Amino acid sequence: MPYLYVVGLWIVGIYLIYMAIKEYRILWIPAVYFILLGAWRLADIYTTANLMQGGYAWALRGISFGVLVVTGLIYYVIYRKK
Repeated sequence: MPYLYVVGLWIVGIYLIYMAIKEYRILWIPAVYFILLGAWRLADIYTTANLMQGGYAWALRGISFGVLVVTGLIYYVIYRKK
């Protein structure tokens, strides 16, 4: 069942890449993030190290926060001009 979560994250990432090529260049940032997050979850499944606890979890939260801030700022700048 955890594989379904990984596949879902990769599908969202691939869809965002498709949309980034087609319309919005800003979508590259969350697209790469979702693919990275899917790989992170897959590594958590296959390794004995628990990547969702401890220092690894804090690294993932830091990456998530960074992606959220950068994407939010770019979105705000783009749509404020309109």
